[in-house]
Amino acid sequence: MAVIRSGSGGGGGGGMVWHPLDGSGPAAVEENGELTYQFADTLTQKLRVFMKVPTSYSAGSLIKLKVAQYSPGVSSGTMLFTTTATLIRVAIDAVSSVTNQRVSTNTAITVSATANRYEEAICDLTDATGHINAVSVSHGDIILIEITRNTAVDTDVNDIRFLPSATEVTFS
Repeated sequence: MAVIRSGSGGGGGGGMVWHPLDGSGPAAVEENGELTYQFADTLTQKLRVFMKVPTSYSAGSLIKLKVAQYSPGVSSGTMLFTTTATLIRVAIDAVSSVTNQRVSTNTAITVSATANRYEEAICDLTDATGHINAVSVSHGDIILIEITRNTAVDTDVNDIRFLPSATEVTFS
């Protein structure tokens, strides 16, 4: 199992270690001098990471995951990653809880005429008021983030490259 650490930014996300889910994760491949996870066109592949909400987090603020990605293709297709955020509240929820979840509502990115062009997608981990499933996120909680390629909407036929070291969590 490959382990890739995410970069930090926006006050959170530093040191995040993404894990393939139950052996069904994307291939970890070095490309362009960096390790990437390559999500195949037709497979349901997932990565997971636990993210601790920092002490500096202001309750009621939006939490987003900025996903760094690119496609080696040159087409008019689209690429789309979807996240599922599961809130695990400190001293309240079991780590295995799936009660409070939110699926991101981001939109697909059109693949450009430039192969390997860096793109950034923004996945909302909470709603605009800092809630997951109508439950408020607080500092000290953890959020289980699961990312997958949305093959129902994504039309790019290439393996989409996820750049975990250039992916960050922001709090606004």
